[in-house]
Amino acid sequence: MTLWRFLRVAGVVFVGSMVPASFAAAAPKHYIASSGHVTEVQLRGSNGYQLQVFADYRHVVTVVARRGGLMTEYSVRGTENGKYGVKARLSGLGSVQFRFVPNGRQHRATAPPWCEGPGGWLLEGVVRGRIRFTGEDGYTQVAVKRAKAEVETWPRRRCRVLEPGRGPRKWTASFEAFREVPPNVLFLVKRYAKRFRPSSRRVVFQMYAGFSRGPVHILRTASAAASVSSLVFLDPKSAPENFTVAPPPPFSGTATFQRTPESVFAWEGDLSVQFPGVAPIALAGPAFHASFCALRGCVSQSSSISSDAVITSGAKRAR
Repeated sequence: MTLWRFLRVAGVVFVGSMVPASFAAAAPKHYIASSGHVTEVQLRGSNGYQLQVFADYRHVVTVVARRGGLMTEYSVRGTENGKYGVKARLSGLGSVQFRFVPNGRQHRATAPPWCEGPGGWLLEGVVRGRIRFTGEDGYTQVAVKRAKAEVETWPRRRCRVLEPGRGPRKWTASFEAFREVPPNVLFLVKRYAKRFRPSSRRVVFQMYAGFSRGPVHILRTASAAASVSSLVFLDPKSAPENFTVAPPPPFSGTATFQRTPESVFAWEGDLSVQFPGVAPIALAGPAFHASFCALRGCVSQSSSISSDAVITSGAKRAR
């Protein structure tokens, strides 16, 4: 695992020009990433799920359950249990309690390309204790007392804020629908230029839903790629901002975006995504605020809440 992979899992998702809230800004276009470490354990859950357990230097535990295009992250604050170890309870979903035992093997880890400074270290070993997790309605389960593990450590670094719009534009159209009413939901569509993606995967669909259940912060994500036939413009010449989306699984249903000459937006349909153990998540309706961008420009509805919030809310850290 690399540091930038951990930053995403830890909730530091770079969307637009958002600066990670957990880092202090050193300059308008830079921030200081403090030194730290993260322990990673990879496990195999029931029903074909891949599970990862992360424990960071702030004693925040994140359990990631993934299968196909669906992924759910569960994060909670724990307590220290020896160097690189942790104790945490996931409020009805299980518990994590382990110590890290190194085996003496270690490797250099390179710094992220947007950071200045030396690399860190990857330490191999095992965790001993107990990892017990059961997803909602038992969609996946795991219970182990010992597992292979890896710890990545890194020093304090000065890093560049990732800004949008640098380099050639790869997409020709993008759409965003955001629901302010909790649980917050963000649905994204991007159509890429022919030269950047194969024809069968030129349109990318993504969904993020973030909320809290007691002390546990949950982030659900879904993604799929399809051909341009999944994004149909109703009348490209007279109404280039009106279109219908029909994503492949794990999504189901369709939705239509329409903008009248008076700039009244409508995002309607039965588009949804089903996660195991929970009710289907609707991705269209009057509660959503929409924005659409193409090479000619952008149109958007006003919204009092930034859509960045939904992506980070699932992995928001207890303070």
